[in-house]
Amino acid sequence: MENKIVVIVNGRPRSGKDTFCNYIVKYCEKNEKNCDVWSTIDFEKEILEDIVNRPYDVNSEKDRAFLSEFKQLINRYYDITFRDFTNLIEFYDGIFLIHTREWNEITRFKEYCNNNKIKFITVFVTSPNEVEYNNWSDTFCIDRKNTYDIIINNNSTLEDLEEDAKQFCKSRLF
Repeated sequence: MENKIVVIVNGRPRSGKDTFCNYIVKYCEKNEKNCDVWSTIDFEKEILEDIVNRPYDVNSEKDRAFLSEFKQLINRYYDITFRDFTNLIEFYDGIFLIHTREWNEITRFKEYCNNNKIKFITVFVTSPNEVEYNNWSDTFCIDRKNTYDIIINNNSTLEDLEEDAKQFCKSRLF
């Protein structure tokens, strides 16, 4: 398991999490490192898109609320997110960037990684461009901001965010 690194990337909507992760992936590829991104809401997005017969709308309060509540429901009964996480980690070697907002998941992921000797890092991205939504997942994602290993302040240019991603890779990933 020593060839695996799990990086939790969290932050409010529109903070720059996806862009930060894209820069990490780009830099890893340039340095011939395996790197992939997974969101703990991917499964629920697929189901939503099948139900409403249209793509998930990231700016829709209704879609975001549905996904948040649906995720809580299926995890309460079937523990889908943790099952998917452990399956993905088992078969993936490299750097695994994970978007998740819920602390109960982050805690379980960390425990799993610690028990399996997998390096685990948490990153919180902030930005003045953040948007607030009223669903459970988005509302409480900031609650433990100060407990993350790294906080990225995305308050400048895209070039600066890309440089932050490169520095993160150099200092924490390889």
